[in-house]
Amino acid sequence: MAKLSVRIWAISGDYIFSHHEWAMHHNLPFELLSDHDHSVAKQYGTYNADNGFNRRTVFVVGRDGKLAYIDNEYNVGNDSDFVALKAALKDVK
Repeated sequence: MAKLSVRIWAISGDYIFSHHEWAMHHNLPFELLSDHDHSVAKQYGTYNADNGFNRRTVFVVGRDGKLAYIDNEYNVGNDSDFVALKAALKDVK
């Protein structure tokens, strides 16, 4: 992430202790934050009330504090989603 000069936070509905284990197991280079009550997901419109889970959504916020990119259905298995995210990170101001 330093190579791109960005800071990443991943937020999920899981508990903090499971995040710690997950991050260690996968050697993740970013912070995992817990939103177990889904309050953040509800504020950003990414909570799916039908199944009780947060949708996998990516937001890129520019240095000016404005949203520069949103992917409401990010798919880690879809290379085109990753390519689009990398392009957005490269273009962020």
